[in-house]
Amino acid sequence: MVLLLFFFGNGYAQAIKNDAVSANGQLQVKGLKLCNQYGNPIQLRGMSTHGIQWYGQCVTDASLDALANDWDADILRISLYVQEGGYETDPVGFTAKVAKMINMATDRGMYALVDWHQLTPGDPNYNTENAKTFFTDIATQFKDYNNIIYDICNEPNGVPWANVKRYAETMIPFIRKIDADAPILIGTHGWGSLGGDMTGTKEIVNNPVNFSNIMYTFHFYAASHGHYYERFDWASDRLPLFISEFGTQTFSGDGPNDFDTSKKYLDLFRRKKISWINWNYSDDSRSGAVWNAGTCTSGNWTDANLKEAGKWIKKRILLPADDFPTQTNNIALGKTVTASSIETANFPANFAVDGKNTTRWSSRYSDPQWISIDLGAIANINRVVLNWEVAYGKAYRIEVSNDGTTWRSIYSTSNGDGRVDDLSVYGTGRYIRMHGAARGTAYGYSLYEFEVYGAFARGTLNSKSLSAIDVKAYPNPFTNTINYAFNLAERTHVTMKLFSLQGTEVDVIIDKTLPAGNHNLKYDGTSLNSGMYMYRMQLDKGKTMYNYLIK
Repeated sequence: MVLLLFFFGNGYAQAIKNDAVSANGQLQVKGLKLCNQYGNPIQLRGMSTHGIQWYGQCVTDASLDALANDWDADILRISLYVQEGGYETDPVGFTAKVAKMINMATDRGMYALVDWHQLTPGDPNYNTENAKTFFTDIATQFKDYNNIIYDICNEPNGVPWANVKRYAETMIPFIRKIDADAPILIGTHGWGSLGGDMTGTKEIVNNPVNFSNIMYTFHFYAASHGHYYERFDWASDRLPLFISEFGTQTFSGDGPNDFDTSKKYLDLFRRKKISWINWNYSDDSRSGAVWNAGTCTSGNWTDANLKEAGKWIKKRILLPADDFPTQTNNIALGKTVTASSIETANFPANFAVDGKNTTRWSSRYSDPQWISIDLGAIANINRVVLNWEVAYGKAYRIEVSNDGTTWRSIYSTSNGDGRVDDLSVYGTGRYIRMHGAARGTAYGYSLYEFEVYGAFARGTLNSKSLSAIDVKAYPNPFTNTINYAFNLAERTHVTMKLFSLQGTEVDVIIDKTLPAGNHNLKYDGTSLNSGMYMYRMQLDKGKTMYNYLIK
């Protein structure tokens, strides 16, 4: 467990806000991924309001301060029911409420997901005219904001995919005439479950909506929908997906929590960088509401008032945080490459890093085979893209090394299907390789491009290139708790990570934007084994320092 407490020069403790919008800017959908302004895949995590016609009193300045600063949430879903006492009863009033909540989220550095929450009737076409009016009003007001996501239909039900697609093909160009940049989410049939079964999911895969910058939503409740997992995993390799609602309970939003199934899903989402939002940020009596009854009236937004699900979800939002990568370049481009073999002289290894999708590396027709890239320096790697030719790897590993001899696996699969594998990975090393264990065809392994994304580590051991700050780590050696004390001259994003001496990342100590002033960070290292470690601290301007710790 990591305990983070921040003490500022005025002597008061304060939680620190991680401004997701400042870090990522205008979002865009590229391939299967939600990407930031730098074109890198990211994962957003946050909370949904309950229906604002019932629980609007739970969305206050103080509650959103807690969500943004204490929970470190990236996104707020604003749930506007259409029927059930919602939008259709007071279009002007509810539009104004949504606009106010968008501004409240914006002021706190969060993305705002505008949820057109239609449920009954289940055919979204029933509400098309109301939807046009509402989205015209909201898009006109917020078209110049860079933190808006539109969800045009919450949970279509009782209708085939063709009906949902027809509605989407009406609404998407309608919104795009006003706001050309915001991503648009499309609810899937079967109550947002990708059609409810594999037949329904394949209807979407085989008949997608033909617009760019769109994603499809998936909803699940862990205690009821564990059997959706394999189908979702399959679909997520074929469709850009966004989890706009899920709960740890049954589909009623109530009952016992199933944290094991929830964790299984959330671990998959993290691995694939799929964004998720939990239902719901209110004090409703059901177990799915994160706050205890009466919290929205008392305004006491502390952990003591969280239900069991609220405590669990808050921890999942907080740690481990997405690194929101800003590196825009393929750092493998033009680097030195070696391979276990080549098919002929026409398919050399360096063709896999020449930036061209018309040339390729190809191996001999046998297993195993590998292709290795020397990046030239140690890099923190967060993404790998393998653009396969027809001859692909069915079972393979992505491995990293500091010396080109000792390798560590950061990704593996035994179910590769060719095409483009866009992988979210986490590893540090100078060398990276694809190690193929089983071919997918009778041919060898063949890659048009082997792309690597990340940032090169700056500085050397014991250097103090952070000229703007002096970091004191004490006591050193330490037994359980270690303190990091430093002063920032200006508001700065600080990342501090703990590594083994072999370069394996052990923990993320902090990844936050901090205000100017004195800071004292306490890290609980009780769970660490005895030995020597290295911490790396990096400022957003690229200044980096390393130093040793001994337990």
